[in-house]
Amino acid sequence: PKEKFMRGNRPPKVMCPGSGLGRLPFEVVRRGYESQGNEFSYHMLLGSQMILNCSQFPLQFEIYPFVLGLGQRRGAHDHLAGVRVPDVAPGQAL
Repeated sequence: PKEKFMRGNRPPKVMCPGSGLGRLPFEVVRRGYESQGNEFSYHMLLGSQMILNCSQFPLQFEIYPFVLGLGQRRGAHDHLAGVRVPDVAPGQAL
């Protein structure tokens, strides 16, 4: 329980290296901690900025993460499958 680690009125801080699209830091904040994610990839930073700061409702955006991959496909058009994100809108959840 986080109360065990509380110092004064501030919750513990959690660093999330390699945070990708920011899901882990988001979940940490939802549980009441302070969190900061860092990411090396500029493309992941752009994606996390879109998800965390621009999404207004769940499943707002459709992305195509498999479009450039040729492995692990069953059908000829599997790489064109879209994925709706985010499953939880950060602005509504926090």
